[in-house]
Amino acid sequence: MTTNTSPSTQNTLKYIAHAGVLGLWLIAGGVFTFTQLFASRGLGASVNYWLWFIGFAGLTTLAVRFIKSAVMVLIVHAAFAALLNLIPTSMPWAMFRSGYDLLINR
Repeated sequence: MTTNTSPSTQNTLKYIAHAGVLGLWLIAGGVFTFTQLFASRGLGASVNYWLWFIGFAGLTTLAVRFIKSAVMVLIVHAAFAALLNLIPTSMPWAMFRSGYDLLINR
């Protein structure tokens, strides 16, 4: 069975998938920020997360530009999440996974 989707439909679907995944990161960051308002770490950790998220979103958006399908976009996001686990937690590499660590260790 083959599907006849136009290139513009495929392009739209890939960006909807990308926006959906980034939306999940936004929701997680919003919950994290809300909980940090009442925690001892305060807003410093929240600012750190949002700066990390801006870099992560930019990097994944750059990668998505070269992908053709929505399924591959989801695979790229899963690969980036898996790569975050492979980055060492020692400095200077820890800054690349700081926002991820803040969400995981909260």
